[in-house]
Parts: sequence; structure tokens; C-alpha cells
Amino acid sequence: MTSIRLPRHWLAYRVDQVGEATIGQQKVRDSSGVRLPYLRVANVQDGFLDLGDIAEMPFSDRDRFLLNPGDVLLCEGQSKELVGRAALFEGQITNAAFQNHIIRFRPGPNVLPEYALQVFRAYQKSGVFSRISKGTTGIVNLGLGRFRGLPFPLPPLDLQQELASRSAALQMLLDQTMALIKSVKLTLRDLLPIAADQAILGEDANSWSTGRAGASPWGLRAAADIVAPDAPITYGILKPGPDVEDGVPYIRGQDLQQWEIRTHGLLRCSREVANRHSRSTLRHNDVLLGIIRHTRVATVPAELDGANITQGTARLRASDDVNYRFLAHWLSSRAAQSWLQGHMRGIDMPGLNLRDVRKLPVPLPDLQEQIRVVTRLEQIAGRAALLSSAIESGTDWAQSLEQEGLRSIVYGEIANSATSEWQQIWADRTPEVRLAGVAPMDQQAVGEALAGVAAEPSASHRSAKEVRQGVAVSTSGMAAVDAAQLVLTLRELGGSATPEEVFTRLNLSEVGVDSFYLALREAVANGEIEVPPGPSTVLTMVANEI
Repeated sequence: MTSIRLPRHWLAYRVDQVGEATIGQQKVRDSSGVRLPYLRVANVQDGFLDLGDIAEMPFSDRDRFLLNPGDVLLCEGQSKELVGRAALFEGQITNAAFQNHIIRFRPGPNVLPEYALQVFRAYQKSGVFSRISKGTTGIVNLGLGRFRGLPFPLPPLDLQQELASRSAALQMLLDQTMALIKSVKLTLRDLLPIAADQAILGEDANSWSTGRAGASPWGLRAAADIVAPDAPITYGILKPGPDVEDGVPYIRGQDLQQWEIRTHGLLRCSREVANRHSRSTLRHNDVLLGIIRHTRVATVPAELDGANITQGTARLRASDDVNYRFLAHWLSSRAAQSWLQGHMRGIDMPGLNLRDVRKLPVPLPDLQEQIRVVTRLEQIAGRAALLSSAIESGTDWAQSLEQEGLRSIVYGEIANSATSEWQQIWADRTPEVRLAGVAPMDQQAVGEALAGVAAEPSASHRSAKEVRQGVAVSTSGMAAVDAAQLVLTLRELGGSATPEEVFTRLNLSEVGVDSFYLALREAVANGEIEVPPGPSTVLTMVANEI
């Protein structure tokens, strides 16, 4: 059995012994009560409050749900990886309350709010909260009773202050690191388009503006004139029909990423549908351009030769005197992207008409010069890819450091070293923090709770029926889902549904919760699904096709 021993002079009490834990008011429709601004899950971020969008509702018991400076707020219902996310309320809003998806922890006199926040952040980052949470749908619940019963490491107040200060210093360093990483990511994102401008247009790049063509050292030709004569610029299938297991794969707007096509999870249409849209059949090295919302560019790999596209993507097949990689780099350049964005129409779902895509001006040197330009740009792209990989490793390192740092500060190596440094100061003091009339938890109980030993019953403690059923007890239904499946399911539900409804429709088991939220995060990042702000979470599909 894993045991986590707290430093000397520390005791651990249950959360409900060192403070008051309360859950907020449920959302109400009637107008009785005092109308107050209130905080919800969207406002409680990791270590800070996002107060950009504050809702209001009537509270029948105003005093019970009012927040005080020093209250720690935790997300009671969330995805398994985010449940228990915590932030400190410092009185930023007057007369603010909180709703029932939030747990409020109000520290007692022996606990500093800043220290309590770090304890709960450590529990969230190290998985303590996720292990005790329950739920059979996409959102799991921390549970007020389970939260109250967790151990709370309780050093003296002066050491709490020291550890809170160390945590703040660590967080500042990590925030600065992540800000730098984000800045470098943005620079890398713009590097290749800027390089394409310089390699193709040189000094003339500055003469191109939104929706307007500028000068060029090469002759300009319309995109319609530089594609293969037997393959005019076109979009694809309007109504692909149901997914067919052995059918023809087709690429939707969300499958088209910048410089790559997500080949995993492509949907397939029947061969009859594909034959009716043979004009948009793809060949290896075709260039694809997104024409709804995003104007991403990618080239078709060999394994998608014979596939198709939907109406959210345009296909350009380079003619014999045009290098397909040169065409792709031009479409990705800042100058071309500016021209394309300037010709988009629509507000809610901006898109390009094919006639505008066909008019796109293309600077076209001879084929030998095109190849020289491509060689230079591919070298830059290769170096950028290496740097991008290093940046992702840095992101992983920072996240790991945050998790391990918080754990170490609350009940690990840093807590031990800080305790040793303060021993001389404590020489003339009572070495333990004892609460009057309350027994502390023993070390074994603390270790089990923090390490999650008792979170799930072992096989010997399960019923005979559970043992016979084996894995099926916890993994009935699908165990994982990807973004494409999630978007398709949301479409089947009419394009708008709660996470619970989507999760149930997918027939996911509890072990699929993490993959559900990873897929949702990917779908939101890809612009396929939106989560509009509001007191209740509703997923809305973003149409990406005309």
C-alpha cells in the first residue's frame, strides 16, 4: 500500500473540520428573491476568476449564497480531467453569489485562503479529485460529501504563508514560461506565410492588401488558368449520405488542417454518391483550399488518391507548367490569404464563391524558379517543424512541473524542506496544530486518500456478480471517441445538445469520459463545435458547408 507521510509538525484533518464547504443555489426560473450576480463554472478557471461574462438570477436565501473575500471556489461538475478546478474569490464583485455547480470552501481561522487554494489545485492536478468523482455521463461530479471527507494537510499558519508564497513564485515562473511559449507559437504560425511572401513576391509583398492584388516580379495569372484543363477548380459532394464502412472516403472542412489532412476517422460515402460527383475526385498531389470560415491549405497524400471532398473545400489540380507545392505555398502566403479573406461573403458563416477562387491572382515564374522557391520554403518549414516539436515538449514540461510542484509544496519534498527550515522557529512553540475537540486523521488514511488507494474497490471487495462480469462492469459501451464521431453525433441530435445528451447518444462508458472531453476540445479548437456562454452548457455545431 502506498503511503504519503506528511512532514513533521503537520497534522491532517478532514476538509469539513478546517472550514465550511457549501454548494451553490440551483438555477431558478421564478423571479422571487433578490437578484444577484453569480459565478458559475465558466468563471472559475485554474487559479483565477474569469469575470468577463457574469450572469444574474434571483436568490431566495441571499445570505447563504453570498461570497466573502477569501472564499475558495471549486468546479463541482466538470470533465474528469478538470473537476475540482479552483480559484480564490477576493471580493472582485460586490454582492456576488454562486450556483450549484460550484462548491464554496470558506476557510476556518487555522487556514489561510491562499494556502487552501494551493491544496485544492494540487488535488486537481494530481488526480485526487478525479479519482473520487462519480458520474456515468460526460460530466462527473466531485460530490460535496466526498469533498468534505478529504484530508486537509494543516501546518502552522506561518508555514502556510511560506508555502503559498513559494507556490505563487512557481506559478509566476510558469505563467511567464507559457506566455513565452505562446508568443513563439504565434511567431512560428506566421513564419511560413511571411517566408512565402518574401520568396515569391519579394519587396512587392507589401503592395498586397485585403481583397486587392498588388505588384509581382512575375506575371500574374488567374487560378482558373493554372490548373489542369481536364480538372477545373471545383468543390465536392453536397449530400454525402450515411457513413458507409467500405465506401469512398471524403474530406470535410474539419478534416482539412493547415498543411495536413486528418486521415484518421474520415467518413465514407457510397460508391454511387462518389460516382455522381466524379468531377471532384481527388488525385495524389491535388491542392485543397478551405472555402468556409477557414482558408486552410493542404495537399492530397497518396493514400487519399480516389477520395472526394464536400462543398466546404475547393480542389486545385496544378497544370503541367505549375509545381503543386509552389501553388500550395502561394495559397498559404499572407498575400494570397489576405486576398481570399477580402472576398469572403457572409457574417455568421463567411465563405468563398468558386468564381472568386478562380479569379485569385497567382504570380507564376518559370517551372525551374518555382522549384527553387519551393526548396527554400521547404527548408524553412522543416526547421520550423523541429522548433515546433521542441516547443510542444516545453509545454508538456511546464504542465508537468506545475503538477509536481504543487504536489511537492502541499505534501511532498518542498513541504518537508520548508518544515526543516522552520524547525528552529518552532522550537519554543507547540509543534502541532491541534483543533480543539477534533481528532486528526492518521497517516495511513491520509496516504490512502491522496494516493487513491481506496478510490476503487479491489477485486476481493467486489460482489461475485461483478467479478464474473469482469471488465464489462466498468467499460460497457464505447471506451473512446474522436472529434469526427462527436461532431457527427451532434449533427444527428439536430446540431445542438448538452454534453450529457451527446455522451449518452455515443453510448460511451465511464472510461470514455476523458476521450470525450479531449475530442470536444479538439472539435472546438478546429472550429467545428461552439460552446456559447451561458448558465448551462450546450454544444452547438458550427456548420462548415454551404
